[in-house]
Amino acid sequence: MARPHARTGGALRTGLFAALAAVFAQNALAQHEWTQFAGSAARVSVSATLPAPLTVPAWTRSTDAAGRAITFVGQAGVVCSRDFAIAVGSVVISGSPQFRLFAVDRRTAALRWAAPIPTPSLSSWSTPAIDTLNNTVIAATGRFITAVDLFTGQPRWQTELDREVVNASPLVTSDLPLTNRVFITDFDGFGISGRLYCINADPRRIPVNPYNPGEIVWSTPIGATSGNTPAYARNTFGQPTVFVTSVGEFSFAPGLILAFPADTTSAPFPSWVFENPKPEGFFGGLCVAGSGSEQFIYAASYAYFAGINSGNLVKVRADDGQLVWSVDCNRTSSTPIPVADNRIAVSTGISGFGSRRSIQLYRDLGSSAVRVWDSGDVTPLGGWTHQPAAAPGLGGAGRTLFVGTIPASSDVAAPCTDLYQIDLDKPPGTSGFIMQHIIGGGSTPALADANLYTVGAAGLIAFGPPPPDFDVNGDHRVDVDDLYAWGQGRGNRDVNQDGAVTLADQSALEAELRRGEIEDMKGGRP
Repeated sequence: MARPHARTGGALRTGLFAALAAVFAQNALAQHEWTQFAGSAARVSVSATLPAPLTVPAWTRSTDAAGRAITFVGQAGVVCSRDFAIAVGSVVISGSPQFRLFAVDRRTAALRWAAPIPTPSLSSWSTPAIDTLNNTVIAATGRFITAVDLFTGQPRWQTELDREVVNASPLVTSDLPLTNRVFITDFDGFGISGRLYCINADPRRIPVNPYNPGEIVWSTPIGATSGNTPAYARNTFGQPTVFVTSVGEFSFAPGLILAFPADTTSAPFPSWVFENPKPEGFFGGLCVAGSGSEQFIYAASYAYFAGINSGNLVKVRADDGQLVWSVDCNRTSSTPIPVADNRIAVSTGISGFGSRRSIQLYRDLGSSAVRVWDSGDVTPLGGWTHQPAAAPGLGGAGRTLFVGTIPASSDVAAPCTDLYQIDLDKPPGTSGFIMQHIIGGGSTPALADANLYTVGAAGLIAFGPPPPDFDVNGDHRVDVDDLYAWGQGRGNRDVNQDGAVTLADQSALEAELRRGEIEDMKGGRP
């Protein structure tokens, strides 16, 4: 949902500034959305807020409006807007599965809409993305990128690619005024002709943006591709940059990491190309962590042969692609997660073939890295197809991990069997390492507000209380008009969803509208 800052025009009334300090502090750090794979365009998979305890699910959605059972794609992630939890699944119609994007109301569990999409190729587990600026949901299935309206599910645009998409998730930018883009890779895992596509997301506005929504702006070859989800950030010089991994040349040449300028209108040459020092390919995504000149990329490879640590985890400088370090790692297509105290968590492995399911935790020492522990030594957690999510713990940000366990069977696309919350500050097998354990869910979770959303065999499962609803006047925007409506006694005034309308609702809304006010006033100054 678009949320313009309410400070434009200086229109907030003085009497409405009296937010309670405790409520302000709570909402200042609130994360209301989880809009893309791994939470954001940088793919760091870390939430700003800790979900409520995972005791009894708040709700489970397992059927569509006609009562048909929904089979959610087992390893595809859930994404969240302020209002909806959205996931990919299918229902059987006339004897065959028909795939849909399903939007479930986060507060009521009502199915708001189900939008038809092409059938995924090769059991692909691509996660959809939400474009909050244009209010669309974007899915990559089959050979198509499909965009539907966030609030109705009605078709907005559809683009056909040269090849199918397999396991790669779309990336949406939000900081390119009038020229935001969608980036995606197609599948050519056993050839060398995989491509990165740049697709226009914003309305056509000549001369600034001469492209229609869904129009391919450019595409460029990046080598063999399979599950190569791109990431996005601005480099030290402010250049919008899209980063992407590649299998390389399967069985002949090692994997690659490539950086491309994201704001060009013709197929660019890479700003730099990194070649894996270990002769293994990257079959998944990467994350961009840090800021300014201290931005780094973390990526992990998948090795088909040899033992537990036959792959590798690399740290690469985001500005120039120079290797900082490489360390042995269990095989994976998961994206590494930078957590507290210069540590990196990776979900890895498969049952058999010289491997095992495990979470591996590393400590970044600057110019080198060491493995801190491997959960596979004690209990199977995670897996090569699974993307966990980190959140604050008692000691600060990124100290607890919500992680599923992929099935031990050969059906790696099936939903996770268990969901764990683990304490990253404690070694596996010690008291308190497993903080919570839920059976029947766990696939690639989304964290937003005090909620966790995940897919399991039972359906789409939600934990935590109803999230706040700041859209008082119901116009799909959160701005000063909502504050005026609240003061005038109009609209949905139970902002905090506690069943009563009190001054706490007004305070919560004020705090939300003023989020980032200090940073805006500083204008980028320290």
